[in-house]
Amino acid sequence: MKKHVFKLVVIFCIVHHFSYAQHILKDSNDVAWYMSIPQENVFVHHNTSLLLTGEYLYYRLYCFNSNSNKLSEVSKIGYVELIAENGASIFKHKIKLEKGRGQGDYFVPTSVPSGNYKLLAYTQWMRNGEENLFFSSDISIVNPYRGDQSEIFIVDSESKNNLNNDSKNMNSSSSTNKVSQNQIDDRIMISPNSKSYANRSKVSVVIKGLSGINSLGNYSVSVRKIDTIIKPIMPIATNYASLYSSTKSQNKEVNDEIFMPEFKGEMITGKIIDKRTMNIVSNKDVTLSIINNESILDITTTNENGVFYFHINADYNGDEAILQVLDENPENYNIEINEHQAIEHQGLNFNQFKITSDMKDLILERSINNQIQNGYFSVKPDTVKTMVSDPPFYGNHQDEYLLDDYTRFPTVSETVIEVIEHAWSRKNKAGHKELIVRGREFDPYFGSELLPVVLVDGIFIQNHEDILEYETKKVKSINVLRDEYYYGSQIYKGIISMTTIKGEFHNELSEKYLSKVKLFKPRLRKHYFNQSYMEATKSETARIPDYRQQLLWMPEFVFNTNEKRIEFFTSDTNGIFEITLEGFTNSGEPVSVKEIITVK
Repeated sequence: MKKHVFKLVVIFCIVHHFSYAQHILKDSNDVAWYMSIPQENVFVHHNTSLLLTGEYLYYRLYCFNSNSNKLSEVSKIGYVELIAENGASIFKHKIKLEKGRGQGDYFVPTSVPSGNYKLLAYTQWMRNGEENLFFSSDISIVNPYRGDQSEIFIVDSESKNNLNNDSKNMNSSSSTNKVSQNQIDDRIMISPNSKSYANRSKVSVVIKGLSGINSLGNYSVSVRKIDTIIKPIMPIATNYASLYSSTKSQNKEVNDEIFMPEFKGEMITGKIIDKRTMNIVSNKDVTLSIINNESILDITTTNENGVFYFHINADYNGDEAILQVLDENPENYNIEINEHQAIEHQGLNFNQFKITSDMKDLILERSINNQIQNGYFSVKPDTVKTMVSDPPFYGNHQDEYLLDDYTRFPTVSETVIEVIEHAWSRKNKAGHKELIVRGREFDPYFGSELLPVVLVDGIFIQNHEDILEYETKKVKSINVLRDEYYYGSQIYKGIISMTTIKGEFHNELSEKYLSKVKLFKPRLRKHYFNQSYMEATKSETARIPDYRQQLLWMPEFVFNTNEKRIEFFTSDTNGIFEITLEGFTNSGEPVSVKEIITVK
């Protein structure tokens, strides 16, 4: 007998007993499992530590196994936050990690005040650390659009040394802004084809390995103008290990609570409460449908504490999800989603970046340039990388009915009767209509009492009457499968899956037992725009101003050969630019290399 089984998301087999567990260690075996998983360290390469409103913070996240020093296979999700001195969270990003690496960016809006901030990065598993294991880096922001600059402005005329307008000061001994003509590493060398370039000129840079296979690894590359204002020190890969005083998990005992590692991807958790008794409900199936083009659907079961866990490893672009309890009377239950728990911010020491009145013209010019750049963003856009979605969970043996190929009947009920083979509707013992699918061809009467799974735009439909009178002018297609499906603890006879034309069926749902929630979803990865000036397009680009400070951001530079070349173009902005390569070899050795070029 052939069976189709829904792809249920489970954690590694070594922790199968934890699949739906509370964050509580139940016995000595659980404690031993917890202690056997190595802790993690995180390093973030970001493009700058000083930003003005209208600029982008770009970052690349590396997550390491603290025992092996290699990229971690434990966590598939990382978190990046920007925290203000008063503890307010400016942004919190969820980053999907692929082989321990992820990326993101943040556009600084006018709502963010001038001030000193901390960039924090961590995984859920790191929250079990013996001490504060979070990555931390100082970020300063100047918002020239706000009148109140009290957080960073000082009047003292002696503080003019904060402004570095000339090349003499640029090469001063200040540890915060010292420029090295060539920061050398014994594994990687950066070799630009010139030291000086004109505006809108092509720069060709050779990245060369100096130690054979020991140079190969994963890096990120930034090319940015060196700030003429002293900015906070940025951590580099070669000193990231010193950021962590401990790389061990806290000792735990039976009944202690822990943060579960996100082994298989994004974790969405919550609990089910019986409205009548206000008690939590265990061993109850709950479904999650993510409202987006990929129709992600999953099912899980609450544990003995009434807690459910969904593990989503597929990419998706939806912002909302619909959850529902599978029960004859689902309206008797409330579903509560757990919000992402804030981390403790106490004990953070913030850099005290300051500006003076002498910086007014410099900040004004840079701010105007930012406005011009953003005004032309439509012709220089970043693009989201194509998402790779899993094939439909229901397999490839369905019968598909594109309704435009048939006479359109007014309702789904009539269409099922007149168009769809092997499916019909009937009244159950309670007098309610329900959809039925004829069983598999070699045993059509198998499970005659069983109902099919019914989906609309990937949303599980418990009450079939919700769609039987639905207007088919809104329906694009109907798919039917006849084999039985095991869905959680239930067996269903076949699947009827409808796709609407606009994918907006969720807007028409009004059932009291449906919980629609806003998702804290992972950031989508991007291809970052790389400006090019070619003779063939000169007439098109000549009229477009180019005041980029950031000439190149390449978060994924896989160095898998002894030599690679990268190319980019300078802008209309003159000054000293720094080519920075940060990252780690395949064996986990940190690499930090810098080279200087001049644009004039």
